[in-house]
Amino acid sequence: MPEMHTPAPGRDQRTGAGTAWTVFRRSLVSTGVLWVVCWLATAMSEQRERCAHSIVGPGGPFELETSTFPPNETCVFPDGTEIAALDVMTYLWWAAAAASLISLLLAAAISAGRAEGSRTHS
Repeated sequence: MPEMHTPAPGRDQRTGAGTAWTVFRRSLVSTGVLWVVCWLATAMSEQRERCAHSIVGPGGPFELETSTFPPNETCVFPDGTEIAALDVMTYLWWAAAAASLISLLLAAAISAGRAEGSRTHS
């Protein structure tokens, strides 16, 4: 029967912190990739032309609102109608950005707890 090997006591903490930082890096990369996809989708949507030619929205005069995070163009018509170049992708980007922030805070908390724990045991 093979012997079971148990990890050293401090090893679980290092693994937990390392995993948390890996999750943060991956969520940050996915946020960046989604930002590029949103930028490309907005650039290729020709939202101004679509609104100006009444392809989308009620037609007539409108104001164009642009945002950077995530990149988006929204036509705002006088009756309050808003037509955005990005639809669901905006929510996906904000979800990825929130996941990045939460994973950053979690990884920092785990690392700080590990550092505090190693100081008290010394």
